[in-house]
Amino acid sequence: MFIKRPTSYSFPSGHSSISGIGFMLSFYYLKKKTIKYTSMTVFFLIAISRLIIRVHFLSDVIVGFMLAVTIVFLVKKYYNKKI
Repeated sequence: MFIKRPTSYSFPSGHSSISGIGFMLSFYYLKKKTIKYTSMTVFFLIAISRLIIRVHFLSDVIVGFMLAVTIVFLVKKYYNKKI
């Protein structure tokens, strides 16, 4: 039961995007350090797991994570402007 290498388009990685959003939200909004760093580690490992189980290319994961960071920054900027 081996997982095959990716052969089709999977750009960007949805798992990496969602885990990147969770990573950034944990970074900004969680106060207790143990919970903050634990959740950031879990979200980071979700993104890395996509490479380990070979369902995405490195570029898919990096762009997915960068997309998430961009989305969080834009939403945070928009939200702060509304307040």
